[in-house]
Amino acid sequence: MKNLKNLKKSDKQSFYKNLFMPLKAKAGNNFDVYGFDVETTHIKEDFKRKSGKIVSCWKQEFLMGSVYGEGTEEVFWDRKEMADHLLKRKYMGGMMVATNLEFDFNILYYDCLEKFKLVYSNGLIAAIKSDKKNDKRRKWTFTDTLNYMRCSLGKLAEIVSEQKMSMPSTMKEAPGISIFSRPPTNPFEKQEVINYNVNDSKITYLFAKKFKDFCTQHNMKMKLTIGSTGMDYWRRNHQKHPMIREKEGMVMKHFQGSFRGGMTQTFKRGTYNDKMWYFDYRSAYPAVMTTGIDRKGNYPDPSSSVYKEKGNTELIEHYEGICYAHIKAPYAYIPYLGYKAPSGKLLFSYGEFDGWFTHYELRKAMNLGYEVDPGEMIYYYNIIKPFKDAVEYLYKLRKEYKQEKHPFEAMVKVLMNSGLFGKWGTNPNNMEEIIALKSIEFKNGMPHYKNKPISDAKIFESIGLFDGFITRKKPSKPFKYSFPIWSEYTTALGRDKLMTDIRKYPKNIVYCDTDSAVVDKPVFEEGLELGDWEKEHELEGGVFIKSKLYMLKLAEQKFICKSKGVGKFMKEKDDFIKVVNTGSVDMERFTKMKESNNIGIKSGSVMQFSKHLSFNDDKRNWNGKDFSLDDWQDSEPLELVGGITKLERAGQELKARLSYEREREKEQASFINSDLFDKTSVGKDISPEEFIENEKWFAREE
Repeated sequence: MKNLKNLKKSDKQSFYKNLFMPLKAKAGNNFDVYGFDVETTHIKEDFKRKSGKIVSCWKQEFLMGSVYGEGTEEVFWDRKEMADHLLKRKYMGGMMVATNLEFDFNILYYDCLEKFKLVYSNGLIAAIKSDKKNDKRRKWTFTDTLNYMRCSLGKLAEIVSEQKMSMPSTMKEAPGISIFSRPPTNPFEKQEVINYNVNDSKITYLFAKKFKDFCTQHNMKMKLTIGSTGMDYWRRNHQKHPMIREKEGMVMKHFQGSFRGGMTQTFKRGTYNDKMWYFDYRSAYPAVMTTGIDRKGNYPDPSSSVYKEKGNTELIEHYEGICYAHIKAPYAYIPYLGYKAPSGKLLFSYGEFDGWFTHYELRKAMNLGYEVDPGEMIYYYNIIKPFKDAVEYLYKLRKEYKQEKHPFEAMVKVLMNSGLFGKWGTNPNNMEEIIALKSIEFKNGMPHYKNKPISDAKIFESIGLFDGFITRKKPSKPFKYSFPIWSEYTTALGRDKLMTDIRKYPKNIVYCDTDSAVVDKPVFEEGLELGDWEKEHELEGGVFIKSKLYMLKLAEQKFICKSKGVGKFMKEKDDFIKVVNTGSVDMERFTKMKESNNIGIKSGSVMQFSKHLSFNDDKRNWNGKDFSLDDWQDSEPLELVGGITKLERAGQELKARLSYEREREKEQASFINSDLFDKTSVGKDISPEEFIENEKWFAREE
């Protein structure tokens, strides 16, 4: 730690601003939680899209709802009555929880978004309405069970030992959605709907209550997300010393490409009709968090960072850090180093490319024959063990819960896998702010919020009976907890763990995804400890197309179908094969908040969509072959030149040539139409353009 006596006042302020302290106080969680749920009926509505096409949707309207808590069970048949009730003083300072908050919240409050502070990231995380007084206790907070555990209400019911009720007779179910086919019309049907809805609110409440109790028992504050909760747990129980965040400019360099996800690759594709094995690591990320860079759990110490404009391989060899480097990668069937391409895809290729990489991966790469020319660098002269104790405690707890058949065993797994490492790498540039149009003033055509102009804003117009809003990237500086080097190293160690194993068996590997692999022989040795391989399935074949798009054949004609983004519409074998043959999937689903406002319908409406799927895998070289169900194909790694593939380079060159030719044609046309061109010299049997080309040819010959 620095000697504060020798620092200027401004330096002291900067020091304390970047100081990240352990939390010593016990986490009391002294607030109430409530579960709420909304049911809707629908009205068919036609609207015109920007293309001019008339499209129908089922607009969802409030039917009824309920709120459930300790000593509280209220039912509402009027939207405004329920919306006002949830903001009563009795709920102030508590936490109102829903499953799929974005839907329920928008049904209740679509006409008064300006009253709330909305936190949005791939869905509504939280909505907060504060009282006029600047007091953290004088607020109403709404959050989502999906922020803690991404599972259905039925799964939550199992966790809290409750039974989710069967759908009312007036409700119908389709893939991905459950909606009322008509409102209830008699007392029996109404009571049926009430029982169903209150039971859902009760399940949500019980999950929130048990999670809050779990947090208190293990000394952590129940926050709005599992990431925030996990970080609070770490600070209270395992942070040993105060930490100093890196300078702002250094922190932001971490978000230029060195933080990358898991390795997902298809090495062989088509239909395979023989034995295969699906292996999965026992908690890969927690495992590498206990081993760290040296099998002892060590990570770079963010408080010991040093920036160098021009690094060298000696620093890579002796210190941890990140480095922008020019790479020459040798050929290998499975190249070691992952490169984040301009498209955002993580490619494992050979050839030449530039990017930010961790020192840990660069050392491994150099040992494999990679040539590394370092540029900018951030290195760390100290190492610490931030996660070893935390992971070992949670893993022991999980094993105990599993033995006891404790319902929160799955919750411990989520906390261990997602709650400990991801939050440190939150990119402040990705924070999005939603501002209701009612809060916006337009001055000289420019939107202003709180008397300040908003630049780079995307406006979702107010249409019909609901209010629009503006979204913008929220101007944000690094957070106190911005230690991205920990997230970078965790994912790098995870990739290295998988890569080390699958590179031993290039002939057998068919597919891999972050912490799992499909092979045509049982080549991996199984174990029972954290980070060991576990045989998840013994397969009788499968269909592999590309990353996140495959079908596994199990025994007894059972199938597992995977398709990113449309998986719930392709659960069965016939659905999967149909999509493969047609190239598209038709689906009905609820529209999201931004999507709804963009196309001009009420948020949460049900629409029909048709999504076209591409079967071209651009992460590997398939030697010019198109995908075929009947052809079992092997692949090669892509070759990169200047960070792009030969095909991409050819496309860029073609685009540049066409652009040049268009400009030349414009200049030629302008010259022909000017007084400088002697039109009398042009013969009647040729065009002016041909005449000019002939003159150029004669000039070259002379």
